[in-house]
Amino acid sequence: MKQEIIKYIREIVGKNLQNTEVCTVLSVEGITCTVETVANKIKYEGVRLKAHTEDNKGIVVKPVAGSYVLVSRIDEANYFVSFFSEIEAVSFNDKNGFEVIIENGKMSVKNNSYGIKQAFDELIDAIGKLTVTTGVGPSGIPINKTEFDTIKQKLNNLLS
Repeated sequence: MKQEIIKYIREIVGKNLQNTEVCTVLSVEGITCTVETVANKIKYEGVRLKAHTEDNKGIVVKPVAGSYVLVSRIDEANYFVSFFSEIEAVSFNDKNGFEVIIENGKMSVKNNSYGIKQAFDELIDAIGKLTVTTGVGPSGIPINKTEFDTIKQKLNNLLS
C-alpha cells in the first residue's frame, strides 16, 4: 500500500521532483506538522500546512498522522505540505470572520455572530412551540413535535 501511494504521488506531480519530497506525517501541531522523508528518513519539523503562519486567515488542511504528503521547499529553512494522501480536517477563515471547519465527521459554518447549527436549533425549537389561532382558541403544540426533535438530533450529528 505504501509503495502504491508513493507511486501515485510521483505520477501526479511528475518524476522530476525538484525541491519536493514524499514524506510520512509523524505529528500535526496546530498549523504545522512534523514529517520524515520516505527516501532517506530525514525529519523536518514546523512544516507549514498553510501559506502564511502569522494569522488565522486562509485554508488549513490537516493530514492524518502516519499518512503520506508531498513536502515542498520554500527556502533553506521553510517547507510546506503541497499534497495530501489522507485528510483529518479542513478549516477556512476569511478576513471578515466567516469560518468553515470540517472535522470529526461534522461541519461548522459560522461568522462572527451566528452559525448554521445555532440557526437550525432555534428554528426547530420555534416550530416545536408553534401554536395557531383557531375558532375555539389557540392550538396545542404540533402533533409531530417528536419528528422535529429527531431532525434536530440528526442535524447535531452533522453540524458542530
